Amino acid sequence: MRNNLWKKISVIGVFCVMIFSSFLFVSCDGENYSKADVDEVYSTIVDDYCNERGYIDIDIDASKVVQADVLSEDKYYIFPYILDNYVNYASGLVFSVAKRQNGIMFSLINFSQKQLNDIYSKFSNVLSCLKSIDEVKTIYENSDGFLRYHDLVNSYYNLIDKLYSLSDSFSEYYFSPLYSPSFTSSNLTKAVLSDIFWFELYSLSKVSYVYDLKNYLVDESDEYVTTWYNNSTILEPFVSDTSELLSTLLLNNDLTLGITTINKSVVAEITNNLLEYKNTFKRDYNNFILATEGSFFKNYIYSTNKTSYIESCSTFEKSKINLINTFILGRYEGFMGGIRLAITNMNV
Repeated sequence: MRNNLWKKISVIGVFCVMIFSSFLFVSCDGENYSKADVDEVYSTIVDDYCNERGYIDIDIDASKVVQADVLSEDKYYIFPYILDNYVNYASGLVFSVAKRQNGIMFSLINFSQKQLNDIYSKFSNVLSCLKSIDEVKTIYENSDGFLRYHDLVNSYYNLIDKLYSLSDSFSEYYFSPLYSPSFTSSNLTKAVLSDIFWFELYSLSKVSYVYDLKNYLVDESDEYVTTWYNNSTILEPFVSDTSELLSTLLLNNDLTLGITTINKSVVAEITNNLLEYKNTFKRDYNNFILATEGSFFKNYIYSTNKTSYIESCSTFEKSKINLINTFILGRYEGFMGGIRLAITNMNV
């Protein structure tokens, strides 16, 4: 009898500990957010910072800040011609899907609680960065372009970082489960091509962002931005090659309209290849990111004699540089070749 009593007490004790531990776990893990919570922060971004087509539009007033006689020679040039593009590359997938579906709610249907919490946090981070840009931009504009230029550039970097982080999660939770390499010419629709090519712009733009743009040394002298941009290794070719595709997507135009009947099968094959090897690209990109860590990489980028610089590097650093160049010339260029071919066949 006494043994049974102790057994009951022990079971009750264990049960209480489990409930208490569960309570602590939930409390320590932070608040859970609903689909409506995610929609609320997304809607705030749309209302305050997006254009009528649903895309983020920071819109710095050139008439207030440009100091050079020629726009392309002014330090302002980096915003509309470079950084604004990367805001779009980093965010287009998420905001195009949400705009097409009249809000973010529909795409969240199959998200787990953990995924909702993650997306809410990342939307909130984006909103915080947009507010910060607003504050710095106001000072920059009101000072005729003389004050807070460096801070504004860095605020853009913070925003773009947060947008890429948001798109990383959204592509994993929404895009990847939705699309597989099984398209035929009859499957190609406006929504499908919009999603896939926004995804590719987001994925591929991260390479030039890490390689060139994040290594931009802020300089306010005339023509510096243009000179730097024209001499960039990956950034200028990428922006040039994708400019028409980006413009078409930002207008929410139908990419299928330019595809001739004979080219539909070609576009379907390219699309399937891009989807089939996207995980391989992601793996190699992650290795590329690891290889670029450390001050040696920025020194390599800005060295006037790269061969001489490589000779001065350690064996480990040389192996990193070799991995970086192998990725750029191999996997990255292979995907860019597919994008260029798709653009040609879609008559963009």
